[in-house]
Amino acid sequence: MDIDLSRFSAPCACGRTHTITAKTVLIESGAILKLPEVVKECGLEGKKPCIVCDENTYKAAGELVCKVLPVHNLVVLNPEGLHPDEHAIEAIEAGYLDSGYVLSVGSGTLNDLGKYVANEHKVPTLSVATAASMDGFVSTVAAMTLNNFKVTRICPAPIAVIADTDVFSKAPYRLTASGIGDIIGKYTALSDWRISHTIWGEYLCENIFDIEHSAVVKVAENIDAIRAGKKEAYEDLMYALVLSGLAMQMMGNSRPASGAEHHLSHFWELNIVNGHHNGLHGEMVGVGLACITKVYKDFMAQVTDPSALIHPYHGMPHEQLKEILGFMYEDAIKESTPDDMLQVTPEKVIAAWPKIQQIVAAMPSHAEVMDMLHRAGAPSTMEEIGVDSVYLEKCLKFSPFIRGRITLMRLIDLMF
Repeated sequence: MDIDLSRFSAPCACGRTHTITAKTVLIESGAILKLPEVVKECGLEGKKPCIVCDENTYKAAGELVCKVLPVHNLVVLNPEGLHPDEHAIEAIEAGYLDSGYVLSVGSGTLNDLGKYVANEHKVPTLSVATAASMDGFVSTVAAMTLNNFKVTRICPAPIAVIADTDVFSKAPYRLTASGIGDIIGKYTALSDWRISHTIWGEYLCENIFDIEHSAVVKVAENIDAIRAGKKEAYEDLMYALVLSGLAMQMMGNSRPASGAEHHLSHFWELNIVNGHHNGLHGEMVGVGLACITKVYKDFMAQVTDPSALIHPYHGMPHEQLKEILGFMYEDAIKESTPDDMLQVTPEKVIAAWPKIQQIVAAMPSHAEVMDMLHRAGAPSTMEEIGVDSVYLEKCLKFSPFIRGRITLMRLIDLMF
């Protein structure tokens, strides 16, 4: 499956020009063997790659990559406790030397590290996907943990993504289930984006929205086939993950793919109120989807008319955030600046309420979300990812403030 990328940069009805920097996305059996051809097509022939992998991804695909490409600078990281943080960056920098581009072999963490380091050196990056576990392969952001805080850094997307079905279909199934969780989490992300657009006119491109939505539907319809190990279904999942990344690339940020469910996930990842956990990113997004769906559905059933409850927005609860976030407070404020909630008035919310009701009604029910996660073999409760549900209320209250985006969770805060 060689994806035709030209249609994603065609003139858009929204009036904006969307830029796609990716040159090649190849999803098929034996794709790694075509790497020399891809490198040539990308204009990188003769340049030295810095190949970045960990011990696991080296065995899965890195060894083959090193056979088909000249090996100049190879960095093999210890997978134990590996995070996209300063320690990993330092290890890659030590092996970067005189590289002309970065080639990451892996998925989430390694992909983000590859993009980040390549951006620091102003060189291109390529990605060899080893698992269909997340949607950031072609996104223009890297989710990093810097100064112990989860931040999103704008980075050029890889100019090529090589996904060899013979590799990613054999990845530990837990990684695949994580990819399913990451994709179906877009049900709430897209709803939050539509709600914000409805209330105060946040920019929303219908074309990008539809691309993201089609990725979600494709995976939701193929959960059983993926769980059964069908290669075609695995390729459909990887394609959906790439579509989601392209939507973010077209948008220039992660808005189409990240809403309240991701805020919960990031909050858990930072261990702000909970202790250490064992959840993968997509697993936490899936659990976040389950939690947020229940909150949204229950809230809309409870509040049919917001006019008697809603009060004006008085800004972020700085004193509470200082107490909860501690040394991470300043970074959180930077991430939440400008505060889009300042655009929201009670009058705007009341006027938009019928449309908000329709948006939430169109979301899958909590029972349907739980069924999807169960069929996918993915976690569906906080306990399954190692986070005690006793922390849920506090996480729901404060997680929206680690990203500067309007979600229904922010509106709920205006009514209670």
